[in-house]
Amino acid sequence: MADQVEQVMQDMVPELDDLSRKRIFNQAELKQIIRRRRDFEYLLHRTPSKPQDYLGYVQYEVALECLRKRRSKAQNWRRKTLSDYAGIGRMHSIFNRGLAKFKSDTRLWYQHVDFCLRSGSSKILSKVLMKAVKFHPREVHFWLLAADRELKLGHIKAARALLMRGIRFSPGSPKLWGEFVRLEAQVARNLCSLRRAEVASEAEAAQKASSSAFAQPAADGAAPKKELSAETDVWAPARLIFRRSLKKLDAKPQSCVAFLMVAVPCVEEAVTSQPVTEGAPSLAASGLQQWQQELWAAVAERRTGTDTAPPAWADAADDEAMQLWHLWWMQERAQGRGWRGVAKDVLAHAPLAAVRHCASFLGEAAKLEEQSSGAPMKALLSFITSERVASDEKTGMAVLEALESNISFSEVQEHASTLLSVRAGASEVSGPCVRLRLLAMGTDAVSTQRKAVVGMLREASDLTSTYAAQIFAVITSKQATGADEVLDALLHALVKGASPRPLVEAFLAKALLQGLPAFHAACTVVLAIGAKLWEAPQLRAAMLAVVLEGELRVSTPTASSAQSLQAKFEELVTLLHDADPAKVDCWVQYLEFVQQASHYGCAEGLPTMTTLHWRAMRSVADQALYTERSQKLMTQL
Repeated sequence: MADQVEQVMQDMVPELDDLSRKRIFNQAELKQIIRRRRDFEYLLHRTPSKPQDYLGYVQYEVALECLRKRRSKAQNWRRKTLSDYAGIGRMHSIFNRGLAKFKSDTRLWYQHVDFCLRSGSSKILSKVLMKAVKFHPREVHFWLLAADRELKLGHIKAARALLMRGIRFSPGSPKLWGEFVRLEAQVARNLCSLRRAEVASEAEAAQKASSSAFAQPAADGAAPKKELSAETDVWAPARLIFRRSLKKLDAKPQSCVAFLMVAVPCVEEAVTSQPVTEGAPSLAASGLQQWQQELWAAVAERRTGTDTAPPAWADAADDEAMQLWHLWWMQERAQGRGWRGVAKDVLAHAPLAAVRHCASFLGEAAKLEEQSSGAPMKALLSFITSERVASDEKTGMAVLEALESNISFSEVQEHASTLLSVRAGASEVSGPCVRLRLLAMGTDAVSTQRKAVVGMLREASDLTSTYAAQIFAVITSKQATGADEVLDALLHALVKGASPRPLVEAFLAKALLQGLPAFHAACTVVLAIGAKLWEAPQLRAAMLAVVLEGELRVSTPTASSAQSLQAKFEELVTLLHDADPAKVDCWVQYLEFVQQASHYGCAEGLPTMTTLHWRAMRSVADQALYTERSQKLMTQL
């Protein structure tokens, strides 16, 4: 091992001599460079070595090369010598040695590819990508990078061959199929542009020849002019790949939707760039139109909820259904169909998630209309009268939110009453249903009928954080008393796992408007409510964290408040689990609080920062994150 290391060090002598001759590094710096490189070489030859050792070596060489370039530029060295090339070559050599030992580490391959791109090593990049696809044929991104590299070099056949080989290894990859279709569409567009240029040049030449007064007839026996070959359909390969990709991906709705999201922009861009021809369309134009029709049919047939949807699409997720329906109604709009007809089909067949997405889209479209009674607004109003929308409170609330910014509050209240009339016999009280009831009651009724509202909240069980904060703001908008009772009811109504931060912050902000005494009293109320939630320690910890942050921001530590804040910090670090990332934030805030108390001279009885640091290192799971943040805090101090 020592012989190999010394041989590597001997190979560096010409480069070091060149650096010394150019006075880029002095003798002391060269000795340090030799020592660091020798340490790294011994680290690479140890058993067992790690990929991180190679990356650390490369990181050091990158920093050294950046320093060499800065000093060389400062000394105005223009002629390239050995030291200008040796650094990049050594880094490639380190990567090659690491990849020869750790062929299965994809992270190391990606690091080498990234280094080739950053250093401008074009030839080496192609070789690295070819080796990467050889050892990792099922890694889709290697095939994409290799094909993109060949395409940038103008090697279309090589890029096509790489994508086809990648599809053989990963036939279910929507990214490979999407890039293949995009490549063929680009090739077809280039061929169309080339043909248009040839036709234009021939027409210009013919016009010049016919208008010339000195044009002579062709002599007998002259070679006849070469006739143009018959025009072919340049879009046929793209359509063929499109059809094959649908057959491969149809069994997986998520993959098929991802592919369609790539194919639709390709067709739209091609149609936009295609010039409008008078008379009968050319064969290329008709081929593009045929592809567009096939794409529209593929999207329309796969809509979840319709009779034409494949069996595998019956259990498609909401995200895929929303994306597919979105593509469909954008296509329908491109063909000139009105919003009311689109909304009718969406209400009849689309899943409720797609209905909510359509309502939100219509609400945004209605904002752009000059008149509030435009087509998007009329289509959105038709959602209110739908039984499907009224039977699902979440969808009804989404429709009202889309209408809220386009109509008056009295109209929103009227529509909320209409939606609730369908659910008159429903016994469950969900979060959206609570908001519907509050909207139907109106702000004045909510403020005067506080007991009834609180009773309704205690029946709810799935309020989100945002809903809870909004409901609290509505209920307490006109009366300052009884906010603690509303807070207690809303905290019990939160869905499991929801953060109480927005709700508690709204409660404390309302109290802060009345002064510091009211704010401190509100903090006491929050802690008292949290003490009763013994069955939910995470909820208690989140509430305590919000109170601590508020007190640290609002008031300056004093001798009396420092002990109280210390007790709260100790309780919080006890409640938080060691693996919880919030515990790192808690310890860093604890350190900052102790330093701030020392600054104001009220740190007596508080633990020292050294004690807190060692306690934190023993309790947090992510010690690296804590060390980084604590060191950053120490540097700022």
